[in-house]
Amino acid sequence: MKTKLTIATVVAFVLLVGSAVAGGHFLITSTSQIKPSVLHKLQGAKGPRGATGPAGVAGPAGVAGPSGASTSTVVSATTTITGTTDLTGSNGTVTATCPSGEEAVSGSAEAYHPNTSGGDPQGFLFATASRPSPATSGATPTGWTAMVLDPSAGDLGPQGDDITIVAYAVCEK
Repeated sequence: MKTKLTIATVVAFVLLVGSAVAGGHFLITSTSQIKPSVLHKLQGAKGPRGATGPAGVAGPAGVAGPSGASTSTVVSATTTITGTTDLTGSNGTVTATCPSGEEAVSGSAEAYHPNTSGGDPQGFLFATASRPSPATSGATPTGWTAMVLDPSAGDLGPQGDDITIVAYAVCEK
């Protein structure tokens, strides 16, 4: 009987040592080692959402964005040269000036014989210049100048007619 007990003890020892060795040899380190059908059975229901973590550290300031939309102002100036004014060899000129702190970004000019009886002007004329004021290279324009050459010399209409010159400036801050 003693021999049977000793054999049983040896067999139990061998089985235990063999299981320990086998357990170390077949250690699961990745879910890819588990058959997909078995893995599916191991997964339980989704748990409740965890608490929100603390706020992170504030990031650096961003780059400044573009300036907002500007507002345009349109200004005009008008001058009338009477038919009796002798401007032969000179110019009839008028300048529309922008409000303080604004600069001219565009402009236009017109010249015409006004209708003395009311209604539409009688005959539009051509302005010989329509330009920023001052017209100096590199200067910030603060207005717009309209110019008509030799208005009383007959170049723009019959001698003695009045001529109206209008300058328009589109100004922005």
